[in-house]
Amino acid sequence: SGDWLHYREKLDFYEMYSFSGLEPVYDMILFQIEGRYILFRFIVWGIALLLLRTLFHRLAINSFRMLGFFVIWGILFFAYARVSLGLSLLFYGYSFWVKPTHKMRFIGYLWGTVCVFSSIFCHKSLVVLVLLLPFTFISLYRKRFLFYCCCCIILLFIFNNLILPYIDIYLSQLDGTEYFSAESYARPFGKKIVDASVRSPLFILMAYLVYELVWKKKQKEFSWEIQRYFVFVILIFLTSLTLFFSDIKSQVLFYRVLYMIFIPFAIILSEAYFIVSRRVLLLCSLMAYLGGNMWLAYSFLGHLNGTIQ
Repeated sequence: SGDWLHYREKLDFYEMYSFSGLEPVYDMILFQIEGRYILFRFIVWGIALLLLRTLFHRLAINSFRMLGFFVIWGILFFAYARVSLGLSLLFYGYSFWVKPTHKMRFIGYLWGTVCVFSSIFCHKSLVVLVLLLPFTFISLYRKRFLFYCCCCIILLFIFNNLILPYIDIYLSQLDGTEYFSAESYARPFGKKIVDASVRSPLFILMAYLVYELVWKKKQKEFSWEIQRYFVFVILIFLTSLTLFFSDIKSQVLFYRVLYMIFIPFAIILSEAYFIVSRRVLLLCSLMAYLGGNMWLAYSFLGHLNGTIQ
């Protein structure tokens, strides 16, 4: 989709000025490979996939089932490149916090910390997840879930009324400010259908999981480390909804945060497979699979007829 072309433009810019505008680590990679685009994608996305595979094998659950759910739900949104590397690095490092190595635990905690904070240098948007990370160690129950929802409403009010009006004045010189102030645009009807087909299964299944795992307290059947990933999923989802209902004109922040959910989401679906209704789980996964194929078809056809640049 669009990011494939945008990265190509960044590499063309690098070839002219020896500077891509991406994070410094990517300029270092481009310098070593002399700006070859396919090799750049192979290195960045390949390392991200290897980290993801290592993460899935670190957790004492069915790694094949986790990978299957991840491919169905998240592989399309994992293919952007550098944010994928940052996400893999962050969740891989986080695994050493919730499941440290049996020997030399301090080294495991230290290595996890290095990976978590290094992820920010792969993509600046991951600051959001780093800020949420400490709250994942607080157990999530009915009252606490409602408390988090109330906090999101309060933050939404504060953001809309006290912060957002001054962003153009005070933050105009910072990278990423355009995601706050970019003008909204009229989406084609086909794009609205594609967005709905991709996101609706996630919203439906998230509501179902909250009911089953939080309200009916079935999350207690998860191991301690899996419960931490579940809290992470809830916090990411609530944060994305807060951004969606804000007065930000652009929806980029909303869906960028929302699409950060799929790595821990695959972990939760793998464990919830024997806890909640398999029929609901598989039906929503089928909907997600069909929605992903609609997204692919729309992107390919859009490039062919020139409506997507």
